Amino acid sequence: MDLRECIYHHLKELVAIPSISNTKEESLAADYLAKSLAEQDYFRANPGLCGQFPIEGDPLGRTVAYGLVRGNGRRTVILTGHYDVVDTEEYGEFRKYAYDVEAWKNASGPELEGLLEMLTPEAREDFCSGEWLFGRGVNDMKGGLAVGLAVTGWFGGRVLEGRGLEGNILFLSVPDEEAYSAGMRGAVPLFVDLARRYDLDYACLLDLEPCFDEGGGQQVFIGSVGKMLPAVLVQGAKAHVVEAFKGLNAVGVLARLFLETELAPEFAEVCEGELCPPPTWFNLRDRKEGYDVSVPLRAGGYMSVLGFQKTAETLMERLVELGRKAFSEYLARMEGQRRALEEMRGGGEDGAEAAGNCGSGIADSAETAGKWGSSVADGAEAVRNCGSGAADSAEAAGNCGSGMDDRGGHCGSAAYGVEIPGGRPSGVPGETVPPYSVLEYRELADYCVGKYGSEAFADWQREQQREAGEMIRAGRWSYPQATLELMDRLLTWSKITAPVMVLSYAPPYYPAYHSDHLPGRAGAGSALFDLLARAAAGYGVRLEKGNYFCGISDLSYCGGGEGPGLEGYAANSPMWGGLYSMDSEAMKQFCAPALLFGPVGRDAHQMGERVKAASLLEEVPSVLIKFIEQMFANGGEI
Repeated sequence: MDLRECIYHHLKELVAIPSISNTKEESLAADYLAKSLAEQDYFRANPGLCGQFPIEGDPLGRTVAYGLVRGNGRRTVILTGHYDVVDTEEYGEFRKYAYDVEAWKNASGPELEGLLEMLTPEAREDFCSGEWLFGRGVNDMKGGLAVGLAVTGWFGGRVLEGRGLEGNILFLSVPDEEAYSAGMRGAVPLFVDLARRYDLDYACLLDLEPCFDEGGGQQVFIGSVGKMLPAVLVQGAKAHVVEAFKGLNAVGVLARLFLETELAPEFAEVCEGELCPPPTWFNLRDRKEGYDVSVPLRAGGYMSVLGFQKTAETLMERLVELGRKAFSEYLARMEGQRRALEEMRGGGEDGAEAAGNCGSGIADSAETAGKWGSSVADGAEAVRNCGSGAADSAEAAGNCGSGMDDRGGHCGSAAYGVEIPGGRPSGVPGETVPPYSVLEYRELADYCVGKYGSEAFADWQREQQREAGEMIRAGRWSYPQATLELMDRLLTWSKITAPVMVLSYAPPYYPAYHSDHLPGRAGAGSALFDLLARAAAGYGVRLEKGNYFCGISDLSYCGGGEGPGLEGYAANSPMWGGLYSMDSEAMKQFCAPALLFGPVGRDAHQMGERVKAASLLEEVPSVLIKFIEQMFANGGEI
């Protein structure tokens, strides 16, 4: 087969495998890739240079498929990508088309009409043009893998023919990119081992993810956005709905935090005109398991926070501030509502007196939250005086933007270590926790260590992680759900009954990555892009450089780790260690400048997912071969 035929063959075979993230079918894709490598002429002659690397501790037994074509010298280009895909529920009755590239070409009659009816107008137009290939994963990202597999075989054949190769090609494909990136996190030790074993210098990593082309040029990214998933648990005070003012609705407090953070510009960052999207919440609800007429005692949720430079520490500092503000504003709102109801009762409005005489009486319920404060107003005042007040918090938010404070933080905060109600510094748990405290998970853990001892806490944590692992493997919990469960259980075990908020981080965690900012390789990403752009120009392909890919990618694990930032994340992650981790030492050793470059595609994760045939079968493989040849020319100097 020529290169074009080889790419199309691999695309059809890969798309036919329903390798949905976190299913056993993912391994079928790894098996196909490993088998295809082993059948290439180069690896028939060098069988020890390809294989499957097991991901340590993976409950599904997934593997990394890899093959190394060895030429001369140390410089090595990595061609990589993920073989998992998202599910196909949006295909409905046409699900068979998701896994069959040829079926789209052969559809006819009423079935074709029904199929086209499901597509957007743009997707229908592309289908009718005959210039696009459709199916689950053709775009994200089995098309890119098919190109990488074929190009690896092409260079392997060149070496066997004795035409020489002044460098090395490493093809490597991973699972689970669409969920928790267990594949790339698990592959980092393999990168390090191969470099040590064969004395490789990773000069460039090409993640063959799809590119976008809106008419101005094909976008190539030299970095990837970071992502954190803060999880929040609020404990209020339970009360019958008739006596709601004697309680504290945990949903209400959490809702105030939602309003402060959802799509909030203060968390966005800008890099050379590129805007990092603001936070958005994925989950927010009470913690009741059934229905009753009580004010919710607990509520929880989690949000996605993207960033170019923000760290786990600076984000947590700001969330602590906003958590205090949420308590303050919700308590103040309760007091305002109570006073308005008092005025209604005293003002003689029709029906107001009857309303005022309901239950235990509005005035009597001014004890608000029962024992947690002498009144709603007192509670609100206590929280307002906690750390920086609500007004101060608002000013801090206004000054935040994407700027950095003197300590390198994005949301300059002087709140840490200040006195909170009851006289306890916020960073040091005491014997009792005052009402309206906002605790980081590590603080709650330290509190329990002080209460029960470190050995008892270690036993508790080990057992909870074991149970959570079973629930995750059974598909009953996601990692974020498991995080909230462990937070909930730890708060119960602590026997803290006052209203509090607990903050933690749930998996997955993606450190921000930029290939111009790697230790000892400043500017490498831009230099590689320039070389790629010159290679592409020779084939009439125009490229545009982007700094950060905001769709999240495996490049996050290629930048040498985040050092203290990773430590800050780990300290506040209930899942860390037994259920979720990354090899920070291996990440420091594996530090490769990278580009996101692959075939032009559209509508990833949708029914109209497609890849441009000319880009997939002709342009991208030609550009890759030219780029790699130029990389290795003249000793590989960029």
